Amino acid sequence: MEKYCNTFQISSTGIKDERNVQVQEFIDYMESLVLNTTNKALMKTRNIFQNFSQQIDANLTVAVETLISDYITKVNEALKYNYNYTEKRKLLQLFRHEGQEMEKLRSLHNLEKSEFRVQLISKEFINESRNLTDFDNLYLKFMQEFQNASGVLTAALINAKEKEENYFELLTLLGDIKNERNLKEKDKLYDEFIETFLFKSEQDRVETRDLS
Repeated sequence: MEKYCNTFQISSTGIKDERNVQVQEFIDYMESLVLNTTNKALMKTRNIFQNFSQQIDANLTVAVETLISDYITKVNEALKYNYNYTEKRKLLQLFRHEGQEMEKLRSLHNLEKSEFRVQLISKEFINESRNLTDFDNLYLKFMQEFQNASGVLTAALINAKEKEENYFELLTLLGDIKNERNLKEKDKLYDEFIETFLFKSEQDRVETRDLS
C-alpha cells in the first residue's frame, strides 16, 4: 500500500523520526477515510429521503414533507460547509430517528403502505455478514481499507527498531479490531479507535454512538 500522505509531521517531542511520521500519516489517512465514508453515507441518506418523497401519496406527503425537507437542508449545509465529524454523525443518527417518525406517520395515515425500513447498516449484514444495501457496501469498503492501512502500520511498527511500548495502546486496539468477528463489537472498537486517536481538536471531540 502506498504511503498515506506526502506530508511529514513533527512529533510531540519536536523530533522528526520515521516512526512518528508513519503514525501521523496513518492518523491523517484514517481521518480522511472516516470523513469521506461519513460524507458518502450522508449523501445516500439524502437520496433515500429525496426518492421517498416522490413515491408517497399526497396525504402522507403533507405529513412528512417537513421532516424530509429539513433533513435534506441540514445534510446539504453539512456537506457544503464541511461540518466536523461529530456534527455529521449526529445527522446520521437523525436520519434513523426521522425514519422512525415517518413510520409512525405512515401508520396513522395509510396502513396499506408497506412499512418504512430506514436503517444505516442492515441487520442481515450485522448478523449474517450479507451486504444487501448501499450502506452495507460502503461499510464493507471502509472495513477493508481500514484493515489494509492498519496492517501496513502494524507491520512497520513491529519491524522498527524502536520499542513497541511507545505505541502499545494503538497496536493493541488495531489488533483487537482485526481479530473481532462480531460486527456489533467491531463497530464499537471502531468507535473507540476514532474517539481515542482521531479528530483531537477541541471543536471536533467525538461523542461515541452506535450506528448499527
